[in-house]
Amino acid sequence: MRAGSLLPIFVASFVAISFLVFAPAAHAETIPIEIQFTGLNFILDGASQDIFDAKASNSTRAGTDPTKSDPLNSVEFQVDSTVYRDTTDVYADLYVKDASGLPKGGGFITTGGNGGGAGGAFGFDLFGTADAEGPWKLELNISSLDVYYIGGGIAVAALGKVTSISGQSLPFSLADIDTSKDVSLTFSSSSLKDITNDGTSLTAFKAVGSGNITATLVPEPSTFVGLLMGALVLVASASARRKR
Repeated sequence: MRAGSLLPIFVASFVAISFLVFAPAAHAETIPIEIQFTGLNFILDGASQDIFDAKASNSTRAGTDPTKSDPLNSVEFQVDSTVYRDTTDVYADLYVKDASGLPKGGGFITTGGNGGGAGGAFGFDLFGTADAEGPWKLELNISSLDVYYIGGGIAVAALGKVTSISGQSLPFSLADIDTSKDVSLTFSSSSLKDITNDGTSLTAFKAVGSGNITATLVPEPSTFVGLLMGALVLVASASARRKR
């Protein structure tokens, strides 16, 4: 067999392999997910100056325990144009360490060291116990959040990057969140009450609001099967042309 006759197969194979190697990473960036949740009750505790869900102050992960987590109204998973909604037995477990110093007239702070890892404070857990496919969860570790207060008792908002994911099993047969990509958390409330201050900074409040998590999903196995089939077609096509 002449070397020249092998060139089409070599080129096709090279293209196919390159496609398999580089396309998954590119495709992963095209599968964003936004998880929206409503009905989150949270407080700034006057004694500890921590922010946590109104159900319980868990400075370490409580697991998927409804008795220690705040019941939510709904959780929505939006992937491309498809929205999956869970409204039954869904919960959030929130803990943000050292949220002291919010200016009473409005301003922002960066919270103190949550830990965000093994042995440290967890940050935010989202889970459901009554999905048709079984319980699901998303356990997020967060080292710190930026917390903003508009002032005048109007609104408070928090946002930050997730440092790691301790565990996940999403509902509706959704793929895992890609831990190599950025994951962010935000939550806010324009319904504040029982606000207190020390003359300079807020010392306590109660709030109810909503939030969202933005991330990227790992490509489904079917994606890789499709890529492999495409690669094989390229190689077969080149081989057929060589035999003519």
